[in-house]
Formats: sequence, C-alpha cells, structure tokens
Amino acid sequence: MFNREKQLLKWGETRKMGKWKYVFLYGVFMGGTFYFIFSILLNTIFNTYYSLLVLLIEAVPFGIILGIATWIMSERKYKKYRLLNK
Repeated sequence: MFNREKQLLKWGETRKMGKWKYVFLYGVFMGGTFYFIFSILLNTIFNTYYSLLVLLIEAVPFGIILGIATWIMSERKYKKYRLLNK
C-alpha cells in the first residue's frame, strides 16, 4: 500500500469525528496554537509587541479557516479516492 493510500484510509477514520470537532481540534487548537506561538516568536525577534490578547483573537479565526480548508481538501481527496477504487 502506498503512503497516499495510507493517508486516505487514515482520513476515513479521522472524518468519523465530524467536521466541527475536527475544525476545533486540528484547526483552532493545533493550528491556532501554532499561529499564537509563531506570532510571539516573531514579535520577540523583530522587537514588535502586540498584546497577547490581540494575538489570541487573531489565532482563533486563523484556526477556524485552517480547519475548514483542510477538511474540505481532505474530503475531496478521499471522495475521489473512494470513487476510483470502487
């Protein structure tokens, strides 16, 4: 089995959690956390200081958009894979 097939089969299991749980877990929590920490690092490196509250407020919509976008892309790939392997 190729790596791509493994990824798509894994997605078949991941998608069972539902779209909004996925968006919260992988988008808001993981993607938003990455955005928040990365923004703090950039602020430190370039000596610019934004409020942590502002960065947190920016991280949430970033995470939602990231989660929805990855859900849509993964669903398209999965459905195409399922259609070709029937």
